[in-house]
Order: sequence, then C-alpha cells, then structure tokens
Amino acid sequence: MISSRKLASIFSNPVGAAVWAVLAAIFSYNHLGKSAGICLIFCLLFFSSWLWTKYALSRLEIQVTSGTQCVFPGEELSLTCRSANRKLLPLIWLELSFPLGEKGCVLAKFEENSKKIIMEETGAEADCACALISWLLWNQEAVMEIPVKAVRRGICSFTHVYASSGDLLGLGSKDKSFTFPDSSALVVYPAVFPVLTDDLLRTSSDLEAGRNGYMEDVTLLKMSRLYQPGDSAKKINWRQLAGQNKMSVNIYETVFPKLATFLLDLPSFRKGTVEKNAINASDILVWQPLEKELEDMLSLTASCIISLNNKGISCGLIIPGATQAESTFQLPGKKGSGPQELLYSLAAINYKVQDVEIPQLEIADCFSMLGTLYIVTCSYETMTVSRDAFAGLGSIALLSKEASSSDDTCPFQLFLMDHLTEGGNSA
Repeated sequence: MISSRKLASIFSNPVGAAVWAVLAAIFSYNHLGKSAGICLIFCLLFFSSWLWTKYALSRLEIQVTSGTQCVFPGEELSLTCRSANRKLLPLIWLELSFPLGEKGCVLAKFEENSKKIIMEETGAEADCACALISWLLWNQEAVMEIPVKAVRRGICSFTHVYASSGDLLGLGSKDKSFTFPDSSALVVYPAVFPVLTDDLLRTSSDLEAGRNGYMEDVTLLKMSRLYQPGDSAKKINWRQLAGQNKMSVNIYETVFPKLATFLLDLPSFRKGTVEKNAINASDILVWQPLEKELEDMLSLTASCIISLNNKGISCGLIIPGATQAESTFQLPGKKGSGPQELLYSLAAINYKVQDVEIPQLEIADCFSMLGTLYIVTCSYETMTVSRDAFAGLGSIALLSKEASSSDDTCPFQLFLMDHLTEGGNSA
C-alpha cells in the first residue's frame, strides 16, 4: 500500500537520531549546554519513535468475523472485524483499510470510513473501507463495525487488510499487510424488479390448472381426506363412496416439478468495431463490452428465477466459460441449484469481451433435465448460440434485451425485456 500523505518524519529513523546525537555532542564540546540538551531530547524522541513504530504492528491479530453476506443493490450492511494486540507494547492508534475491489460493488457508507490508496501490486487507485482504533492495550481485543452499502452486482472478497500504526506524536508510521486464512465476502446480487412470467408459463397446462407447476402421479396415493367444496371430481374416491356412503378425495404424491433453465449467451453482449493497426495498417477487430445491456439481462434473469421459484418452478443456470470444463452447469431440481446459489453465480459473473465457448454438445446431452431452455441474449441478431443446435429436442424460448430486424425469422418463442417488465422499466 502507498499512501498519499507523508507517513513519517525524515528523522524518525536511526540515521536521523544519530544526526541529533552528533549535534548534541558538538554543542556539548563547545560548552553550549542548553543547545546540547535540546538536541539530546530530539535524539531520544526520534529514536524512541522509530523503535515504537518498528514493533507497533508485531504480534497483531486481525480477523473479519462477519463472514459471507449476501444483499441486493441499495441495501446496507456492516463489515465486522476483530483486532487483538498480543504484545506488551500498546497501540496508541491503529487504522485498518479493507480494499473493496475494482468493480466497486460495495462502498463505505460514510465519508469518514472511506479512503483511497494506491495498490503496490497494480499501481491503480482503489477504494477502501477504513476504521480507526485508539489505544489497544496489552492482550486487548477490539471489535469494529464498518458500515458499507451495496452499489452494484458483484462479489467483494476480503483476503487481506492494510494496517497502519505509529507513535503518539505522529512522528513515525508503519504499514503492514495482513492476509486472512479464510476469505470473507460481500455478495451483491443482481438488482431484481417485478416481472410478468405468465407468458413464459402459458404452455404449461398443469400450471394453468392451478397445480403451481407440479405434476401428480396417480399411481402413488398419499392420503385421503373428506371432500371439500371446490375439489376436482376426478379425485373423488368413488369406491369408498359406494361402500361407506362417505365422500372423500384422493391426494397423490407430487413427483415431478416443472423445470426451467437459463442459458447466458455472454458473447452476444459485446460490439465489434474495425480499426487500423498502428504497426502495419491492417484491419483489426476491437471488441467493446455492452455493460448496461448485460447488467439489465442479468437482472431480468435473477427476477425470473425468483418469480418462477415462488410459483413452484425449479430453475437452473448454464454459464459458458472459456472452455467447456470452465462452464457452469446448475441443473434445476439438483443440489446446489437453489435460488440463492443461482443468484450467487449471477453475482460472480465477470465478463468483459473475452471469447467463451457455448457448451452446446453438453447441453444437448442433458436436455431432458433442463425443462424449458431460456436463452438469454442481447438480441436474436447477435445471438451466438447455433439456431439448429437444439432443434427438435424440446421447448426453447429466447429472452432478448432489444428487438432486431431478424426477429421475424426467429424459430423460437421470443420475449423482449420490455414484454416481461411492468411498463418496460427495469429499475
């Protein structure tokens, strides 16, 4: 860490103390007692400041105790950390600075807890959440809570902290980086908003019948209960009615939830422009990220996942990676595919303009376990998924950010973002 301010006096070191000692000796040799005494005081002062600063951050324990916290943009939370001084030398002041990452997904809530530092590793300026402790005595512990606010989607991991301390007069100061054995994180999910998912489920006949997206196996009888007004006549136990003159209905086991899987077409969220190479004047293709479009569609995906889950639909997620092995498969109804796990995966996406490979063969192999496949893309015109990749395999729909001139030829059911949001607003 490099701070923008002067951390220590130029005399707060052995060389500086030696200079004052030499001056004290010269004045003493010339019988200037008062001047020699003043120089000797400065010598002892700067030497003690250097010695104090040198050992100030030794045997210091720092730990983030807040663990992993998951929030949505706009919410506030606290970063809790514990500091313990395990030496006899007390700490007069201790400043802790936690780097908040490059994406800026979280920021300090108050200005007094905000600080900018220059990272030695990258040379870039980074935002930090900081806190100041006064007087940490021998074997004493202190717990601090730094209020922060979630700004945008992303994950801010805390793997290390920068600590600063020094003497009482501020003549000396020392910085040291502490690495945490266990990483804590603040996870900011994509922003969610009301979505209209009825059209997505219009073809599900059992959902329209009020079964909340679940099918019943009539061969597995769970129980019987007395008939209530509104019960379906198909469920009446006619044999019991004929034998005991008692009307009851059969309740069957729910065995197969409706499934939905979202495939993120990440390469469609970039725009290529042709530029001249400065070396040989040849044409080169330069990609620019469509960040707003991607963030909007990630928010739409998160909103649909929450809405469908509330209606009893199990959701999954497929995120392509640079190689097929790096692609993320979270199949609906399987372990690790709950709403929170899916939102975490969306928060962790860090796509710029790099090439990623759509795992079309792997998707085709497990297509029967995906339910309805929703391809999330910028537009049908820029979609990078092959039009014929999943032909005839099952139900496929397209979720698009914006309309294009090729929409009329789209072989899939096409849903624009404006069609799924109330009034076309995504905020």
